[in-house]
Amino acid sequence: MALIHELSTCAICDESLDRPYTATSGVPFAADPRLAAYYDAPLHIDCLAGWAHREEFSRGEYVSSLANYWLGYGALLAVAPNWFLGCGPAEVGQFPYFAEVQLLAWPTSLYSDWRDWDAYVSGGFRELCGPEPDATEAVMAQVRSVVPTRDALEKLYAVRPAPLVDGHRSLVDFGKYLETLWGAAAHQTDWWLLEANARYFREALAESERLRSEAVAHSNEVASSWVRRVAIGASLQCPHCDRWTHELRFVDRSPHEKSFFVCQHCGRSFAGSE
Repeated sequence: MALIHELSTCAICDESLDRPYTATSGVPFAADPRLAAYYDAPLHIDCLAGWAHREEFSRGEYVSSLANYWLGYGALLAVAPNWFLGCGPAEVGQFPYFAEVQLLAWPTSLYSDWRDWDAYVSGGFRELCGPEPDATEAVMAQVRSVVPTRDALEKLYAVRPAPLVDGHRSLVDFGKYLETLWGAAAHQTDWWLLEANARYFREALAESERLRSEAVAHSNEVASSWVRRVAIGASLQCPHCDRWTHELRFVDRSPHEKSFFVCQHCGRSFAGSE
């Protein structure tokens, strides 16, 4: 959720938050860069209602959230062109903690405790309606026709698609899936470009992790060699206080993190690579 404090203002009108407001969390990957400043920021509900970019703004939030479910972060239970129903992960043999209905035309997600679905779908959602009660009522009427009870919800969960264990679904594949809901409108987003960017960041992250692992392994190898030397009476120079000493405490954090020494004179720590 957006970090909001007493000096925060509405991202649309730049006035103080002296009336009801809402906010999204983070910037969705499907967002138009022109609208990036409005995500993860407070928005007056009345400003949002009359905002010319509301539907485009909401679409970015909706598409990213739907893609996350479709890619396997949680389970996608029911989808319509203007809403979807998803739920979080669960332990084996258990039901999820929550279910979520997200609207396309408004940046609104309505959460229900899984156990409270009956009360929620029959009217409890009104306590969470957010900026547009009428739009929420219309969507929830559709949801109620598909999932009227907790029993129906659990049946949907029982037949949900199996999560991917090894393979990888691409955003290009997601674009094709979205086309089954929206037709040509699904291609307002350049899915090939988004997938190329996602692949670049995955590869960059993997390379960064590889380099970090190599650095950790090298540092720990050096540290281990000094542990053996100190054990037979050698002294080691602290890089902070420059004192040569064998009065050191060694903290072994291998293999995943850097092990380190703590100088008993200055109290500061240093790794083998230092």
